[in-house]
Amino acid sequence: MAIVNEDPGKPFSHLEVVPGGGQAEHGSYGTRPGYFDPDQLYDLEADPGEHVNLAGDPEYREVLEGMKDLLRSYTSRLPGKYEI
Repeated sequence: MAIVNEDPGKPFSHLEVVPGGGQAEHGSYGTRPGYFDPDQLYDLEADPGEHVNLAGDPEYREVLEGMKDLLRSYTSRLPGKYEI
């Protein structure tokens, strides 16, 4: 975690306040197949490295839509608007 400043009197003086932790995804950023795909669905038991994106597979359409429905339900209770 990067130190933003060392003055403990300032808010968040010792933390890099970035969603995902700043460099949290640095090692995998853009290097994985499907990394930039808008929909991602993986079988983590069969593919723990997340190399085969099942989101476009018709066999998994119901699973993906069910997960999107859950996400829509959750985000509908949050402030702001989300495209899912």
